[in-house]
Amino acid sequence: MQQAQFPNWVEQNGKSVKLHNRRLVRFLSQNGFGNYQVSPDRTSEQVIFRNNDGVLELHSPKTVKNWIERSIENDSQLTEDQKDLILDKLIAVTPSTMQTLLYSLPRFSETGLDDTTTLPIFRDGRSDCYVHFCNATVRITADDISLVQRADEDSGNIWESKLIDHEITLCCPQAATTSSQFQDFIHYAMKSKTDPKKDGTDLHLEIGDERWQNALDAFETGFGYLLHEYNPPDEAKVVAFIDIDSSPERTDGGNGKSVAMECVRYFRKTAFIDGKSFRKAMNDSARFNFSNVEVDTGFIFINDLNPDFDLTQLFSIITDDMTVEQKGKNKVVIPKNRKPKLGLTTNYVITGVGVSYERRQHIVEFGNFWSKCSRHGIKPRDVIGKNIGDEFDKSDWNHFYNYGFHCVQRYLKEGLIARGNSQYKIKALTQSIEGTGSSGEVVSWIDNWIRTTRVENGYNSTGITVDDFHAAFATDYPDLANKWSASKLHDAVFQYVSASDAYEYNAERAHKGNTKSSRRIRIGARGEQKDMIKITDM
Repeated sequence: MQQAQFPNWVEQNGKSVKLHNRRLVRFLSQNGFGNYQVSPDRTSEQVIFRNNDGVLELHSPKTVKNWIERSIENDSQLTEDQKDLILDKLIAVTPSTMQTLLYSLPRFSETGLDDTTTLPIFRDGRSDCYVHFCNATVRITADDISLVQRADEDSGNIWESKLIDHEITLCCPQAATTSSQFQDFIHYAMKSKTDPKKDGTDLHLEIGDERWQNALDAFETGFGYLLHEYNPPDEAKVVAFIDIDSSPERTDGGNGKSVAMECVRYFRKTAFIDGKSFRKAMNDSARFNFSNVEVDTGFIFINDLNPDFDLTQLFSIITDDMTVEQKGKNKVVIPKNRKPKLGLTTNYVITGVGVSYERRQHIVEFGNFWSKCSRHGIKPRDVIGKNIGDEFDKSDWNHFYNYGFHCVQRYLKEGLIARGNSQYKIKALTQSIEGTGSSGEVVSWIDNWIRTTRVENGYNSTGITVDDFHAAFATDYPDLANKWSASKLHDAVFQYVSASDAYEYNAERAHKGNTKSSRRIRIGARGEQKDMIKITDM
């Protein structure tokens, strides 16, 4: 953008300066400054920005003031004495005064909201993803990865934070997935049976192991989902990196979850949130949990959540518009199709099972290889050659980004692959049914009864009364029979079956709904009726 000339503030005697606010606002507007409005509410917080030849820079009253001062310093039509006069006047302008002046800048919005000028913004589509570098833009589809010039894409402006300061070169498909330290780090991170060795550790020891391959599939498609800016209305999820050894008692990690998820920041502007200080919904200050999210934020990383974290607190944020509130400022509502992607890490099991939970989260189970390394005094750089990020040269970064492109392409082609989470699902189910710190005896008994006793005795055809079901449990666990009443055990088996992909509860009543009461079956004469449990294969 060719800079407009600075307005004439110098009076004719050449010895005094007067601030002409209207001229200054016009000057800033001519140089691309404006107010960006996100939500339809005209009273919502607006963001100061500058459109610099299609690159949108975020600004504050302080940075705008600094920009004006630099403009004055570089203005060849002003004498040094005139510059001093103007700068002396500007230095005295307070931030609040500058903010008041900036309110008068033109207003813009991406969707042409009332009283705003439309500002087209370049975004990913459902079937393509764009990653912008200083020399070119990488376009990724399910079938192709190619370099394009952004000027050739007539799709609008981009935020400055989306420009990556690296000259990208595309690798051949084979090199993109075999020559990256980050890819090696991830391959090891998914392992659970490999004993680390400082020398000669074989990357392919577990190739062919189904759990390892499923975990890698879940990671690569999940990582690709986070890098893809588009928010699919039918697949809005939080990506959760957890440990294969996760349990309510575990407080240690070290298996690479945080390192892996933090790498999203090299692709998208990231808002980091400390999971230990993440406030619960019942706390009034919880509304400030996402106060560091800005209009150009592409990813929110909640790291190391507490064991009592309740995923329902994020349900609306995952699927609906996102409200961002900062102390002393108006709320900003980011529409759901433009909000950042969301990821979290935890050493614990996230409480909650069932359709509502599963459709809102994509679980990636990390193995225990890197924690084993730590116990043996082996560092990641001893295995993969370098520390992630800190020691990368240009070639390393090139391979890192190409592996990211590979992950995006896998997601665009295959969607989110959610397999290999059976161990985690059992732990989540146990915690949900029996409570934190439970032994798992009840869930284990229910699982065994469904797989064996139910079939052997024909209960999958005839069903069993709730009382008889409880009596069978009491025979095996007499010490737990009082704690787990017939009604409570009935609730537990219903919850277990509801979370299963293999079984169905009282299927003949499925047309009535999916709750236990809507699927209620009773047998016996009036006044002597008993509730029935009939679990059939899906």
